[in-house]
Amino acid sequence: MGSTGEKSNEKQDQCHEFWDMVRNGKLVCASDYDPARGPYGKMHPNKCATCQSIFEQEANERKKNEEKSSVKPSNYAKNSPNEYTYPQ
Repeated sequence: MGSTGEKSNEKQDQCHEFWDMVRNGKLVCASDYDPARGPYGKMHPNKCATCQSIFEQEANERKKNEEKSSVKPSNYAKNSPNEYTYPQ
């Protein structure tokens, strides 16, 4: 079953302890070294840094989705299935 939504919830669950450490939209982590592998296979210096990476990835995905949804229609007006009027 592993849908994307389930994976996202899984990532959020592993990072729940760090939500209160977010300041101005950024996760502030200590510099302790206790290597942790992120959900995308990359190694991070500690679990907090792993969660920081997850939060940034999710923010970037949200931003891309917002940009896609705000794309304006083309300047080309469609008159029929095979005919276009081009701007002058």
